[in-house]
Order: sequence, then structure tokens, then C-alpha cells
Amino acid sequence: MEDLEEGPAMFGPEEYFVVALMMLLSLVIGVYFTFWSRQDSYSEYMLGGRKMGVFPVTMSLVASNISGIALVGNPAEVYSYGTLYSVVMLSDMVVPIINIAMFLPVFYNLQLNTLYEYLELRFNHDTRVLGSLIFTISQIVYMPAIIYVPSLVFNQVSGLSVLVVQLF
Repeated sequence: MEDLEEGPAMFGPEEYFVVALMMLLSLVIGVYFTFWSRQDSYSEYMLGGRKMGVFPVTMSLVASNISGIALVGNPAEVYSYGTLYSVVMLSDMVVPIINIAMFLPVFYNLQLNTLYEYLELRFNHDTRVLGSLIFTISQIVYMPAIIYVPSLVFNQVSGLSVLVVQLF
């Protein structure tokens, strides 16, 4: 099996500069919102004080739902198996409509912040804990792949070790 630790370096100084600039910009944004733009309550921190417009909320949801696995895997899936993958896009168009029509009004009217609050309100505390536990376990299983796949891609274009890339 081929060693994946050392890939061919395709990055030049310009690409390293862009990556470093992106990381520095992310650090500056994090430092700013940590020290100079304090949120006073849970609602301000988690929900933007419920004052955010449609565009920032939409971009936040899109960014949080697109992982490196999707960016690498979807084109590879289409390349390998053809456009049959487009059938998945049907559910990606139907599910949000169902969510907007059926679930979002319930959450909005109840002024709930999370699904877990609804589970406790509708059922009981044990159901909320079970839902949280299932989500936590699924994330523990999923996170290594989310970290490894982009690291592997970065390794292939930069020549840096996968382990070094994962540190950033």
C-alpha cells in the first residue's frame, strides 16, 4: 500500500501565503469576538440575539453543513458512478421544504433554541438525554473522518505530513 504521508508538493509560495492569510484571518475574527465583542446571554451568543438577517443565517447553516468529506466525496462519487447521484439532490430539495412548512413553525412559536428542548417538552428529560447521547456518539464517530479527509487532500497538494496538517 502506498504511503500517504508524503505526497507530491504542488503548492507554491502564493498558495502557502493564501492558506496562512486565511488562518490568520480566522484567528483575528476569533480573538475579536472573544475579547471585544462579548455576548451577555445565551440567546446573544447562540442565536445572535435573534436579530440576524436571512443571509448570515443561511450562510452559517450552509457552512456548517458542508464538510470536507462532501467537497471531496461528491465529485468523486459523480465521477465514479455517473449522474445517478443527482437523485440525492431530490431529497436535498424536498427535505428543507418539509422542514420549513412543518417543523420550523413549531420551534418558532415555542421559542425553542434546540431540538433537545423540544424533546424534553414533548416527552421527558430522559428522552432529551438519550437524544443528546445519540448525537454525541454519532459526532465522535464522524469527526475523525471530517478531520482526516481534508488533511489528506492538503497533504497531497502541499507535501506536508497528514499529522502536521491536522494540527492546524
